[in-house]
Amino acid sequence: MGEIENDRKFSRSQINITAQLTPVDLLAFEVGVIDLSLNGILVESERVLPVDSHCIVSIQFGHYKNEAPLSAKGKVIRSHDGKIAVTFDKDGSKRNDAFQSMILFHSKDPQKCLNEFQRD
Repeated sequence: MGEIENDRKFSRSQINITAQLTPVDLLAFEVGVIDLSLNGILVESERVLPVDSHCIVSIQFGHYKNEAPLSAKGKVIRSHDGKIAVTFDKDGSKRNDAFQSMILFHSKDPQKCLNEFQRD
């Protein structure tokens, strides 16, 4: 069987951090981050959010507890088997140097991420 072509602009970096999802009109809840890119995030959660739900993703990177979390507005694109995939809104994500730096720092393959950032 042939390989499925990956049409993502950025591949996702596997990282070990936690985040919070805040759905519209609901309380925030903690999730475990499975992987992250500049375009979206995949998380583990005991809660379920319906596809097309809007939310804010807040990521507190490890030892940066004294700093404000990096946040992005997004929309749920998949939700099943304890996993929620969120794509970041083009106008709502913190696609800045700090966000890229945090992804690089926590990535298992920083060189691959850096190459992708430079293609953006």
